[in-house]
Amino acid sequence: MHRNPTLSLVATAALVALALFFIGRHFCHRSTDFIVYHLAAKSFLAGRTDLYSETFALGPPMQYVYQPLFLLMVLPLGWLPFADAFGIWFATLALATGHLLRLAYREWRPLRAGNYWLIVLTIAAVPVLYALRTGNAHLLVVLLTLAGIVAWSRKRIWAASLLLALAGAIKVFPLLLFPFFVVRREWKLALRLVLFSCVFWALPMVYFGPRQTVALYQSWYDTVARDVQGFERLHQLDYSLAGTTRRWLSHVDYPQFRDKDYPQANWLDLPPRAVRAMARVLQGLVLGFSLLLVGLWREPRAEEPVGGVSWNHLAIATTASLFVTSQLLVGPYTIFLYLSAWLILALTLPVVVQHCAPRLNHWLLAIGVANFLILAIPGRSNRRALEAYGAFSVLGIGLWLISMIAGWKVLQATRFRKD
Repeated sequence: MHRNPTLSLVATAALVALALFFIGRHFCHRSTDFIVYHLAAKSFLAGRTDLYSETFALGPPMQYVYQPLFLLMVLPLGWLPFADAFGIWFATLALATGHLLRLAYREWRPLRAGNYWLIVLTIAAVPVLYALRTGNAHLLVVLLTLAGIVAWSRKRIWAASLLLALAGAIKVFPLLLFPFFVVRREWKLALRLVLFSCVFWALPMVYFGPRQTVALYQSWYDTVARDVQGFERLHQLDYSLAGTTRRWLSHVDYPQFRDKDYPQANWLDLPPRAVRAMARVLQGLVLGFSLLLVGLWREPRAEEPVGGVSWNHLAIATTASLFVTSQLLVGPYTIFLYLSAWLILALTLPVVVQHCAPRLNHWLLAIGVANFLILAIPGRSNRRALEAYGAFSVLGIGLWLISMIAGWKVLQATRFRKD
């Protein structure tokens, strides 16, 4: 009797999903973020539409902060008890993470699998697991972005633009890929990303109507996007260049913060205006050099593989790593949870390094090990000190520099010049 492999695969997937559901249900009490989405959905189902008021979910700092579309997406979970809703959410994110790890590995084909997975583990595993435990929606955005990049690498432009636009309609950061598409002259992808973004951002009008939707977006901008420092005071320290520069070059008034027990990390005490100006210069340099390097690439007339991998794969992998590192450094706001986006970098950058810049592999491993050791240091006060002194920001700068050097090696290896 022959077994149907497709049926066996479906049965296995169903069993894994069921196991993950019960695991999530068992640990639902440890979720610190999903409860906000669940209570927001219940408030919405009860007839409330003031999404960004302080009492819509749990109250400061546990307020609903995402765009209106995301609430409509998670609305069905509001009909379920919290434990069941979190079990479904946890199982969905965990299965999607595993599936995309498999897709990315098959798409970029690293030379050394053991080395590749070690880098993925040391750089991205902890923030991804933390995002899974808290149930934060940022991981969903990261996975959608990764799926879009994989689709782009497969030259499925419609799928890539749709996935990236959906991610950007939940949280803005994936849309930073747009300028990378422009400098790379990926006109079809850029235009379709704009098209789908307009559709997704306008979609809440179907329920709320045009006037209320515009008012909701204005409220979201005033409450969340405009006051980054106010948002930081209620949450965690900012790891972006803006936050780190402020802590390095000025005295920070920590009594304003929800967590007041951070040490002063400044070695200068400059005026706030000067510090902000220096941060903007650094942010501009990071983004500018990233875009400049990507803009120098020109696809060769004849596709010539580099170390057995096509130019297109290497270019997209490098673009993905530059996008992630520059976005997390430029901000405007980066916390440990958002470092789950390092998953995209950890799946793409090692491939470029292995094929074009093998000497950088030791530095990439060193950053991964350093990241893992920092996270293993016991004591909450030690963790606060490392955050204040910019440990994760320094690691992010190191990853950006490796991405830049690897990107330059891609440029040299393929000799991209205008004919």
